[in-house]
Amino acid sequence: MIELPIVDELDVNGWDLRKALQLFRKSNSPLLEWLGSPVVYMENGSFTARLRELAPISYSPVACMYHYFKMAKGNFREYLRGDRVRLKKYLYVLRPVLAVIYLERGLGQVPTQFSKLLDGVVEDIALRRAVDNLLARKMVGQELDDGPAIWRSANFINGN
Repeated sequence: MIELPIVDELDVNGWDLRKALQLFRKSNSPLLEWLGSPVVYMENGSFTARLRELAPISYSPVACMYHYFKMAKGNFREYLRGDRVRLKKYLYVLRPVLAVIYLERGLGQVPTQFSKLLDGVVEDIALRRAVDNLLARKMVGQELDDGPAIWRSANFINGN
């Protein structure tokens, strides 16, 4: 794993070529998300383009679903137990839950952009408003605040 300290707004990490190809072969969700990311700092165009071209061939929805389910379960257990929770932790659980639903519906590879994932999965207007409100609060710096459980998001995550 290649990881550099976060400097300003740059959060740089990745894998060496051998490890990246091993992960690619296993349909590694974080690597697939990286390939689909609209944010690119630097790229070897031909190599990355070829990986993107081959992604549908090596893509396994079952492997990805297992990854997202395990992530949602672990994040829920770690972050959303109790009467008060840190607001941004809802997103740590919502994203993988929505990804599982996306995969269950056979919509293809999970989009990297959260807004596209929401558009593809969330039909309930009240839930969408609650998630949009949470995202807006995060954008203005309230992401670290803690507060009482957000009932609409909590009910969705709990399957109610």
